[in-house]
Amino acid sequence: PGLPVALRNRLDRYLLDTLCTDLFKHILEKEAMQNFVVVQELSTSADCAKALQMLPKDVASVLTSLNKTLQKSVDEFLDELTKNTAKKCELYLKTLDNKASRSLLVGHQKQTLLQLEKEENPNSVFQLVVLLVYIKFCKGLICIPSGALDVLDALLDVMKPNLPENVYGKLKDYTALLLRHKGQSNPELTETDLLPELLANLPEIRRLVSGTKD
Repeated sequence: PGLPVALRNRLDRYLLDTLCTDLFKHILEKEAMQNFVVVQELSTSADCAKALQMLPKDVASVLTSLNKTLQKSVDEFLDELTKNTAKKCELYLKTLDNKASRSLLVGHQKQTLLQLEKEENPNSVFQLVVLLVYIKFCKGLICIPSGALDVLDALLDVMKPNLPENVYGKLKDYTALLLRHKGQSNPELTETDLLPELLANLPEIRRLVSGTKD
């Protein structure tokens, strides 16, 4: 389903700060190694800037352009990566076919189900359930910041046309409970007020995806 602009921008920022940044650092480290440049751990943007200055100018120029897109959008990052970075840095990028995409989806689903089996925290369980519901009913993957209940709540509204009414209703009710538990919608309530109710309803939330198949 299409995402509202505000939600898309929030998720874009999360991807840029995590997966995209990690990929950029990996490419930077690879190029440093191939050019016999010793770089320190790339923990900060300053570390990356210093490493770029040590590379050959043509390589540094291409990677600097890629680095700048980390402050823009995922689409711009991917565009720069595929059109310029891949060629200069000899990266083999391939668009997944339907079979590979399906395998990726199923693999992520299995991994998330394993996480769910071990998780006990209501917030974490709920996020994993929403991710599994998205995979099952929307046939896609999505990355969400940990503990971002407002993002999960907005995502449920986006998914509503694809979800059975009872699934949507139960998830929305549990979201409201979690938000109240955190004091985001009712500051008068303390954490202990709602914890028993959260725990009592947790098995029902788990059951929403307990029958999920490959």
